[in-house]
Amino acid sequence: MLYQKFVDAWDNKDAEAELELFQDDWEFKFHSSRKIMKKGDITARDSKKMMENIRQSERRCIYENDDILGMHSISHFPN
Repeated sequence: MLYQKFVDAWDNKDAEAELELFQDDWEFKFHSSRKIMKKGDITARDSKKMMENIRQSERRCIYENDDILGMHSISHFPN
């Protein structure tokens, strides 16, 4: 299951493993600012830093099939 691979990569703080899972058209949408981050906008170093500083809660797989993975979590950022 692809969702579990994302969870494992995050929990193990393995940024390279996480980034390898992204398709070329991957997008991350920020609810607060409506900003959209695309695959080319993030490096393994950036991802690793986020993994170390952001706590996720209420993670869940919304939908998954061979072509689509929709997941949601609440991220708690340090201020």
